[in-house]
Amino acid sequence: KQWYQRRVRVNQLKIKLKTKQVNLKMMILLYETRKKRSMKMYNNYKKFRKQCYFTKNKISYIDYKDLDLLKKFIASSGQILPKRVTGTSSKYQRKLAIAIKSSREFG
Repeated sequence: KQWYQRRVRVNQLKIKLKTKQVNLKMMILLYETRKKRSMKMYNNYKKFRKQCYFTKNKISYIDYKDLDLLKKFIASSGQILPKRVTGTSSKYQRKLAIAIKSSREFG
């Protein structure tokens, strides 16, 4: 009886080890595919990153009377578009908000 129980235990341990090895292989594969996906997403983000309109065109002063320029940064509902949508830098986003608000006041 004892030798049989030992044999069963050894077989159980072998099965456990095999499943652990399979699990490790699966985990490594998952990690590698996730890494590849994240690198692809990172590369896509890097390719299509938005540039600030004002730094690209070397505009230092945003005039509140220039309606054609301001219309690009206003939604159809009349709200100021956020910088994550337009791609403007925070410096120019603040200047843009001030220009839009003053143009609303002065008409």
